[in-house]
Amino acid sequence: MTSTRTVTEELLAWLRVSPREAQAPADWDALLAEAVAHSAAPQLFARLAAVGKTGIVPPAVMQCAMLAMVKQKQQVATLPAELKELLQALHDRGITPTLLKGAHLATLVYPELSHRPMADLDLLVEPSQLEAAKQALESIGYETRWYGEQDDHGHALSPMRKGSSIPVELHWTLTSESDAVQLDLDAMRARSEEVTLYGQPARVFSGEDLLLYICIHAGVMHTFGEKGLRPIFDILAILEHYKQLDWTAIQERAKAAGAARATWLMLELVRTSCNAPIPALAMPERVSSKVVDAARAQVFERPGVRLHDVSPTQVASAMHDPKRLVSYVFAGGLRGAAKKLRNLVTRYGGFLRQDRAIVTSAAKRTWRQTVLTSWMKKEISR
Repeated sequence: MTSTRTVTEELLAWLRVSPREAQAPADWDALLAEAVAHSAAPQLFARLAAVGKTGIVPPAVMQCAMLAMVKQKQQVATLPAELKELLQALHDRGITPTLLKGAHLATLVYPELSHRPMADLDLLVEPSQLEAAKQALESIGYETRWYGEQDDHGHALSPMRKGSSIPVELHWTLTSESDAVQLDLDAMRARSEEVTLYGQPARVFSGEDLLLYICIHAGVMHTFGEKGLRPIFDILAILEHYKQLDWTAIQERAKAAGAARATWLMLELVRTSCNAPIPALAMPERVSSKVVDAARAQVFERPGVRLHDVSPTQVASAMHDPKRLVSYVFAGGLRGAAKKLRNLVTRYGGFLRQDRAIVTSAAKRTWRQTVLTSWMKKEISR
């Protein structure tokens, strides 16, 4: 272990290293904090326990790691009962949903539920079944607590929730027009398989389609950011679970979807950062180090922080492109501009005064997003 290794790199190393090769990090507290930030506390605890007999890990560190692991386990403790109820309600109306992302990964791909926390449950249904699916959830107590019928991305209904349960998003497609990605959803459905989960039927994508969707979701829809190391963990879990994947098919499907660049870059990051068993796939073309470094920084960054219900990225975007901010303020004339300015100052003024460092960090993130988006759009324009 070198002194120049970042805390994020140390975390990845600890999650992949064999017990005999383990070395104490420069700062145990920083390593634990990084694991918590990237929702990898259970994985780190398991690794620390595996090397416990070597005497490398101080007892206090093991105790803290165990507490962090237990807390993350508690976050998904109700998932089996909730998912069983959801699938039963949908099945009663003749609907067999396809489990997306976390719902699929946590229950069938990762070795333990707690290894794959999620902010919501994503379920894909046929467009013609969307209303019936919504009614099925309402019949067991779920309700929409957000305004509007669709989310900001235009591919799912607004999240539905019952009490303190995990929110549920009903999808009718995987991407929106703004993502400029054309996944062949009919073909993906045809390649999917039916599984029985908690005694109820559901469908899941093939290993190749699951991996491709994770790459597109992280690379295109989130510009390699906002999720931290989660996409890397997901891909590593897929590789471990499926053992053998058709890499030619993955490349062909990525190219057909207009996402060859994003897919290549995401897989290259996993391959080089984790020494993962991914073949050195053909690059779309010569890729500058600026693009690779931007993607790596995005993925390695901790998931975004919110203060006062304000997104730092929104603030940074305004700083990065002030013309858009001016256009927004004066779009409705001078009378409307005054009201908008008051609202902006009220909402964002306190945030800007409270933590300038977060805004600076978000500004860097926005610059990286611009670099990556411009590079990926060149594929679409051809």
